[in-house]
Amino acid sequence: MATVFAIPSTAVAATVDASADARMSAPPVDEVREALVDAYQDGSMTFTEKVADPVSVLGRAEVVVDEISGDYIATAKLGDDYDNISAQVTEAFDIVSYTEAHFTELPEQNGGHALIYQDGELLVDDFFSNAVSTASWSELNSCLSSAGIAAWLVAAAMVACSASGPGLVVCLIGAGIGAGTVGYCVRKAFG
Repeated sequence: MATVFAIPSTAVAATVDASADARMSAPPVDEVREALVDAYQDGSMTFTEKVADPVSVLGRAEVVVDEISGDYIATAKLGDDYDNISAQVTEAFDIVSYTEAHFTELPEQNGGHALIYQDGELLVDDFFSNAVSTASWSELNSCLSSAGIAAWLVAAAMVACSASGPGLVVCLIGAGIGAGTVGYCVRKAFG
């Protein structure tokens, strides 16, 4: 099984061995993947019928792990462009919060549909257009749009993240936007 690592420069920790050679350590993708499977199997994580066999899906999915503020943010792609399962996982591999997100682009309607669950509860089930948002987060919206994120996906993420409890960065990553892009745009928008 191939493993994909997305390691922003701020997410890599240096370790030093006995010979004082510094080397980079990779995020614990396999351990995080196992924690996600265990959490599903023990019932602490639940998914909709859109994820037909979560153990199989998590076992073969492309999983990207980033470290943010001492926790891991894991995103498992579900095969479609933006569909994913994301989780905030502690260093002890406990699940703090998780998101299941399904996005359907609807070009004929100039937008897309977002279906987002946070910790097993429906958070967003709505259509979002490509129209420019008038939200107070216009700088963040502009940065994400400039990074090539579809306007309707940015709008869906903004709604989901303004209504949810986890930190803004974790929420945006859970909405299917890459960690490096989120980190850059949040820093740019909020200093």
